[in-house]
Amino acid sequence: MNHFKTRLIALFSMLFLFFATEAFSQEDESDDLPNTGTLTEQFDYLKESSNTYRSKTGNSYKVVNERKLDRFWQSIQDSISATKKDLDATRQSVSNQQKELGNLKAELNKRDESLQKSYFDSTHIAVLGINLNKETFVYIFWGIIFFLLLLLAVTYLRFKSSNNVTEKTKRDYKNVVNELEDFRKRTREREMKLRRELQTERNTIEELNQMIASQKR
Repeated sequence: MNHFKTRLIALFSMLFLFFATEAFSQEDESDDLPNTGTLTEQFDYLKESSNTYRSKTGNSYKVVNERKLDRFWQSIQDSISATKKDLDATRQSVSNQQKELGNLKAELNKRDESLQKSYFDSTHIAVLGINLNKETFVYIFWGIIFFLLLLLAVTYLRFKSSNNVTEKTKRDYKNVVNELEDFRKRTREREMKLRRELQTERNTIEELNQMIASQKR
């Protein structure tokens, strides 16, 4: 039984080699891939021009001419090389454009700085080593003048008020001195009056004590 299976497998192998050889022999060896067309078109042509082999399981296979396959692979390599060259050229062009753009930006920045400096010099003035806007300087100048005038007015008013306060203080001091003197006089008079009253009371008590003592006798 095993010997029969071995012979059967060998028979199928010989048949497969026979049909494959026939397929290659029937193929026109002078036929080649077209020189023009995209890779997709060349692939479609390679697929359509190849013989089809279907297995017992129903799967389909293509028997491709090796020379056509090599030519298709060469087309792929050529396409990749051309794409790389185009990419390198594009990168170089982009690099050159970026350099030109950088130079233009640098030149524009210089011009912009020059214009800004000219505008700054025309609108500013140096005062004590400080750059001030001319309009701001005018406002500050008149603000200082106004502040000095206001300070002078306040100083005058405070001086006048201080003088008035001084005069009023002198008058108040005199009044206080006079009132104090009057208070001292009234205090002395009240003290003398109280002393007299106290002495009168003492005399009265002494008289009463004498009367009590005489009655006891």
